[in-house]
Amino acid sequence: MQFIPPSTLLLAAFATSGALRAAPDPVSDDTTPELRFSMDSQYTVSGAGQMKQRAHRVGSLSSQESSLTISGRLPLGAADEIGLGASLEEIRLDHSFAGVPAGSRGPFPEQLRRTALDLSWQHRFDTRWSSILSASPGLNWADAKCERGAFGVRGLAGARFQQNSNLQWLFGVVYDSQSDDYTVLPVAGLEWKMSDQWTVALGFPRTALTFAVSPDFSLSLEAEGRTGNYDLANDPWRDSSGNPDHLLDDSNFEYSEARVGLKATYRFSPRCALNAAVGSVVYREGEYHKEGLKVPKFKSDGLAAYGSLGLTVSF
Repeated sequence: MQFIPPSTLLLAAFATSGALRAAPDPVSDDTTPELRFSMDSQYTVSGAGQMKQRAHRVGSLSSQESSLTISGRLPLGAADEIGLGASLEEIRLDHSFAGVPAGSRGPFPEQLRRTALDLSWQHRFDTRWSSILSASPGLNWADAKCERGAFGVRGLAGARFQQNSNLQWLFGVVYDSQSDDYTVLPVAGLEWKMSDQWTVALGFPRTALTFAVSPDFSLSLEAEGRTGNYDLANDPWRDSSGNPDHLLDDSNFEYSEARVGLKATYRFSPRCALNAAVGSVVYREGEYHKEGLKVPKFKSDGLAAYGSLGLTVSF
């Protein structure tokens, strides 16, 4: 049996829960098209945590992550809905690695960026079964230089089964053209409303047990995760004179992070909600991929604190 790396599992789980959250609303008799927009912004700070390469500690790593997503949903009758959106994401990595020459940026890029279009189509066959197709073509690159290799596509093809008003399942496959481990993976997930106050969701970035304190305020014990592959045009390593090493030019850098924490969400109005979370980064990983070259993975060696703040507005 071939081992599936944690970063690949994060990708599959992420796509699964994304499809669940985007699942169609209950069938309506109103077939008048109405375009609905939403905007979601998020800012996350992760504290310094120790990193290791093989069995040796190499220093610490912290990060700042910001994202903005604007999406629109257009129902086409009672059975179909199309989605169109755009997303921006930036991750800043701050590391202090032992043995790195003065003036070097170290073994990690300083910035990871993603810009993408988000396209989707959902069709409801009956009150229980619906299909979901989505594609996100975009640019994923590290540091300042964005080249042709930064283009990639992520996608999902799946089916949703509404077992009853409280339980839904998703089955399908996800695709990532830039992944060096698994381009296509099967996925499955669920969302279960156990009572008026308790809900369970399986899938990243929102695997959670949620308690509704009131109609406008909820608390969640939550697991979050992210993973991505970024085209790296220039090697971040520098020699003792500050000159580039060039060995990792035109490589692919894969970065993954998983967090567990407590999240609070407050809805000011039906169209505006604020969320905040605190917790621990339980896993980090950085790996370079380049044909003919093998660089050992950098992995976390201990926990680190994190905090996040987000705003969602619909209009």
